[in-house]
Amino acid sequence: MSALDTSSEERIEADLRAVEYELRADGRLAFATCEALRSDARFAGLEPALRFLRCTVFAADPDTPALPRRRRVQACRLMLLSLGAHTPAPRWTVLEIEQLVESAMAIAGAELSDLAQAQFALLGETTANITAAQESFLRELGRQIADKRRLGHSAEDFVWIAVRLADPLPTTSAQAFFAAHTLPPQ
Repeated sequence: MSALDTSSEERIEADLRAVEYELRADGRLAFATCEALRSDARFAGLEPALRFLRCTVFAADPDTPALPRRRRVQACRLMLLSLGAHTPAPRWTVLEIEQLVESAMAIAGAELSDLAQAQFALLGETTANITAAQESFLRELGRQIADKRRLGHSAEDFVWIAVRLADPLPTTSAQAFFAAHTLPPQ
């Protein structure tokens, strides 16, 4: 990777961090933020995530190459933040979770575990005991991910979560709960 690529990647990371801060503060994106993301070619392939975030976007180019896993997981993280998935009281409906899963799977190069990895990482922020509202949200998200997996998505892309649970690093109660509702039965 050249110095130019590194600099461009750093700018993308900084822009996505700013979007994350806005979502954490307001739960939604300002029109100006949406327009900046929509019109920036560096975010091509993220149109499904932007649409979920209630930004006006045009159809994605079907020839958009697969995005790197890191970028796909970041997009899923942003969508999850808009539902308050990082809080003790997520704001969601079953329809919103269905739309979340569909949007995550429509990102260029998407894998089912991108969404699970983003949620698992967000749950690392919750050090307190899991709340009933979180349980309900995670149960529904886990159910919908499991349903998609049964429809033919590979279970091998969930190996990372099993490895992470076996790691001696601490796991929050919310992470363990989510894993139990997301991992394929043995």
